[in-house]
Formats: sequence, C-alpha cells, structure tokens
Amino acid sequence: MNIPPVLALAAGLCALAATSLAESPADRPAPSPIADLKTQLPGTSWRAEPIQSLRPGLAPIVTFTASTVAPEGYHFEVNADNKLTITFNHGDTQAVQLAPDGTHLQFTFDHHEYSYEMLSSQAEHPPGSASIANFPTQFAGSRWKAVPGHPLRLGLSAALTFNASTLTPEGYRYDVNAPDSLTIHFNHGDTQLVLLTPDGKRLQFVFRGHDYFYQLVPH
Repeated sequence: MNIPPVLALAAGLCALAATSLAESPADRPAPSPIADLKTQLPGTSWRAEPIQSLRPGLAPIVTFTASTVAPEGYHFEVNADNKLTITFNHGDTQAVQLAPDGTHLQFTFDHHEYSYEMLSSQAEHPPGSASIANFPTQFAGSRWKAVPGHPLRLGLSAALTFNASTLTPEGYRYDVNAPDSLTIHFNHGDTQLVLLTPDGKRLQFVFRGHDYFYQLVPH
C-alpha cells in the first residue's frame, strides 16, 4: 500500500518528536535511592512535585542537614520504618514517610497529599574540579558559571562571583542560612533560595517552576 507523502512526513515528525521528548530528561541523572533515612538523609535536597501546591511552612526546595531542615531551620527526627517528624517553630509537627522507591518523601496535611522528589547529586564534573563543603567558611571568593543548556534566571548573570556578603557583577546581598543553603536578596525586594548540591560543585534553585544550575569554577 502506498502511503501519501504528506502522511509519511507527518509520521516521521511525530516519531522524531517522541524521541526528543524521551531523551530530554537525560541531562539530569536520576538520584540514587535512599534505603535508610537515619544514615542517608543528611545532606540531601528535595523538591516539591511541580503539579501540587506547597504545604504552608515548607519551601519548594528543602535540604536536610544533620538535625534541621533548611532554609527554614526546623528540627527533625528520624523514626522507625523510614519515617521522620519535622517540628515547626510554632510547635506543630509533620510526619513524613520515605516512599518505597527511595526517591520521594510523602506526607498528608489538612487532608491533602504532598510529595517531594529527591534532587540528583550525581552530575558529571571535570576531573580535578574543586568542591565546597561548607558555605560559611569556603563560599566567599568562589566563582560560578551557569550550566550550558539551562536558561538564566531573570536578574542573574551567566557568571557570578560571591564576595564576603555580596555577589558580583549585580551587587546583590546574600545571607548564608546553613552549610549548604543561602538566600540572595535582589534590589527590588524579592529573594531567591539557593542550595549547594551534596557534591559541593553546583548551585541549584527553582524560580517560577523552572530549574536553574550554576557550576563551580575551579581556581
């Protein structure tokens, strides 16, 4: 049976589009699943699923340190059966469960279900690249460049240098919240939460539903 040229072209374009969509997530490697919250949770970052609203009191991206949740600074405790309890500053608590796949945190609040996915920390970096383990002691003087293939956030340049309390070339002030979390204060009043990936070589943040990444420039 002869297929009209127009239909054949349309079929080819559909196949090409499907292939491109299937390959698009490959630019961000999948995170390694967590098997035990008590030993593997500290140092990990998690992002709220984009199709849901945010639970009041929690940021779209959170990082777990040894005993607190950044950027808010809430205390948390790991319980049995891969569950944890977050204690908010005003005293109420939130029970959180690690999903069976080891890459999602799930909980219910006010009859609504919420889910956070683990952010990957396995991005490739050139051999010999430097890394940062602690913002307060190592961040000042560091230089970063936007990761190729990702968009630039409005208000930020492709290359950034962090001084003692400001970043250039924009001159915005920033505050360190935790060893792996900081907040940039823009001149017009809004702020941007920025997280250091566990490997110490990338800055990552979310703005208006999009992911942004900067990689450390070795000295």
